Amino acid sequence: MPLLRLSLRTLRNGPPRLRWQRDEGSALLEFAFSLGIFLLITFGIMYICMALFAYEYVDFAAREGARWAIVRGSDCYLSSSMPGCDSSANESAKQIAQSAQDIENYVTGLNYPIVNPSQLHVSVQWYSFSYVNDTAQWTACDNANPPDGTVCNQPGNEVQVTASYPLNFNIPLFGKFSPTISNSSQMVISQ
Repeated sequence: MPLLRLSLRTLRNGPPRLRWQRDEGSALLEFAFSLGIFLLITFGIMYICMALFAYEYVDFAAREGARWAIVRGSDCYLSSSMPGCDSSANESAKQIAQSAQDIENYVTGLNYPIVNPSQLHVSVQWYSFSYVNDTAQWTACDNANPPDGTVCNQPGNEVQVTASYPLNFNIPLFGKFSPTISNSSQMVISQ
């Protein structure tokens, strides 16, 4: 009897060798499809994490540039221990405004990993507080032509540091993706 059952099963389903030949390659196809989806999700998460890291870098660079500028204003020469300030300067040094190049050099020298600091673009704008028609407002201050013969980086004025960084992603099968991340920070000069 067991022999008969085996032969009926064989007749009904076909020989085992023929059944296996029909399923050959399906596991390889399923693995390739699953691997493709897995790699797409994995690399997508990596690109998103790198973009978030670059955004955090730009945000940090703008804040640090503004902080550096507000403590190194026109009265910076009065400090003897602060890096970037010259305590031996005379009274005429007070009239020299902190240059945007000094702020950019400081910000690009922060050296975060993964990002290229030479691609970071930093722009600096000073604002002076004034009253126009009995209305208080911040107006853009030009270092070459400051208002009332004062310097733009005197205490009480504002400095705005804007940092931007281009992301260069070369995504396989999708091509090049190059957005620019930008952020700014504005603070009142304290010294």
